Amino acid sequence: MPFNKILVILGCSILLFTAKAQAAPAAKAPCTLTVPPNALSAQGLATPYELAGGCKQSDPNTQSFVEATILDPATGELFAYSPLVITKGTKPAIAPVVPTLPANAIVGIWFGTNADNLQLVDVKGSLKQAKCVNGLGNSIFGQFASCNGAGFFAAAQKQAKIPQLGNAKDGTTCPTVRSFAVIDQDQSDNVNTQYLQVGETTAQDTADNRKKLGKKAKVINNGSDNALLTAFLDPAIGCTPFLVSALDDPGAKRATLGTDELQASLQGAPVALIPANDPMVLVNGKQNLNKINAYRKEVGQTLAATLKDADPKTYCQNFAKVAPPVIQSQKGLTIKGTTPDPATGNNLFTFLGARFANSFGADGLNCEGLLGFKSPITPVLNGKGVAIDLKFANNNNNQNNKQNNKQNNNQKNGQANANQNTTQTANNNTSQKNNNKQNNNQKNGQANANQNTTQTANNNTSQKNNNKQNNNEKDNQKNKQNNNQKNGQANANQNTTQTANNNASQKNNNNQNNKKNNNQNNKQNNNQKNGQANANKQTANNNTSQKNTN
Repeated sequence: MPFNKILVILGCSILLFTAKAQAAPAAKAPCTLTVPPNALSAQGLATPYELAGGCKQSDPNTQSFVEATILDPATGELFAYSPLVITKGTKPAIAPVVPTLPANAIVGIWFGTNADNLQLVDVKGSLKQAKCVNGLGNSIFGQFASCNGAGFFAAAQKQAKIPQLGNAKDGTTCPTVRSFAVIDQDQSDNVNTQYLQVGETTAQDTADNRKKLGKKAKVINNGSDNALLTAFLDPAIGCTPFLVSALDDPGAKRATLGTDELQASLQGAPVALIPANDPMVLVNGKQNLNKINAYRKEVGQTLAATLKDADPKTYCQNFAKVAPPVIQSQKGLTIKGTTPDPATGNNLFTFLGARFANSFGADGLNCEGLLGFKSPITPVLNGKGVAIDLKFANNNNNQNNKQNNKQNNNQKNGQANANQNTTQTANNNTSQKNNNKQNNNQKNGQANANQNTTQTANNNTSQKNNNKQNNNEKDNQKNKQNNNQKNGQANANQNTTQTANNNASQKNNNNQNNKKNNNQNNKQNNNQKNGQANANKQTANNNTSQKNTN
């Protein structure tokens, strides 16, 4: 994907953050990256990867990155190392550090690029040797690739020491890269690695190299959810990322894709996992279960048994439900935070909102199309197109009731709904609930139900009268009515006499036309002009309660 280069000052270091634009996995020929032999060994890690295919490390739009996480199986301790990428035909500005690996170390390697696509290139069987996964067959992921990612996570999930998430300043649980408040249209891609660039050459970003190269070196990096979380969001809301010792920079600690995904295994529900409509797991524009699982396996995520387990609509529903309230509630913290991209938002708060809106839209996950409503967050832009504020929709947790409710198109003025559930036993109390929902045009008409019940001792009676009415029901009635009843009313009289320990339940459903006059053939009180006549006769020990809801 195309990227925009952003320089950000953080403490004493300079971070070059690149903000992701929209995905187009098949738009251009991929950059190529040659994987050295024995890539998982100490010498292999210290051997530079060569970038080619028309791509250069001096071009912000094609810069590519490699990141390794190492597990010591004896102790469960993790380490970070950043293999160097150089442009083919150049030499490193400073030779990479050869790491000292733990005995029987388990190494996982991940790749990221600022270009649209990255194709790994084999050297004497290096891809098979390092168990590299670039996609599914000839269908590459795009910006992502991995070597032994699945093997690393299989071991680390059992042996690694993973810190708890902790709480943010607002008391909420700290987010992870699998939080719907953090993800975008293509989660779990790209890496935290940074390099030092000097002209056409590069070097590892270490304290020693920064000192040697001085001001002529600038930091370049790979825009990612990982960098957003660990370098921007966590500091703003008071959270601490999972940091491990760097084998190429003594004394330094770093977060990696590996550590981010491991800690994300502690993420509470709902958990964001690679969805079927992620651009990187499509094959010729179509969803593919095998490619989804090939990607998920390389980042330590639960595999999908069917495409339903990676359902894009469910993913979008969670995205819409979780992210907007979090972004809105943490405004007081993030509005003071540094924006990763000043061209997108003027602070971290507006950046997060604009990023959400872009991912939610048709050019991202197309949640608008899947859910049937526009983004719950609308960025307020200045004349340069930069978000300077956010507007939040207040439509039932940012969803406009088009989800989970089956409605008819003609339900504009209401519908009568009646739910009847009655359980009765002898010597119980009797309750009556009348739920009446009426249309706007019912000004003078009313359904009257008269029920007379005579019961003996310890007898319980329950009656429920439910009236269902619809604007369009002009000629159809569920109850027997005379054809000449134009100005009359449907009256249902029910008389029930029951003996001890019997249960009586009566349900009357009356459907009426809009313009009905109040003519009643039942016994009514003189003052009941537009009301209802209800008469209840009760005998000893009989309890009757009536609730009329209109």
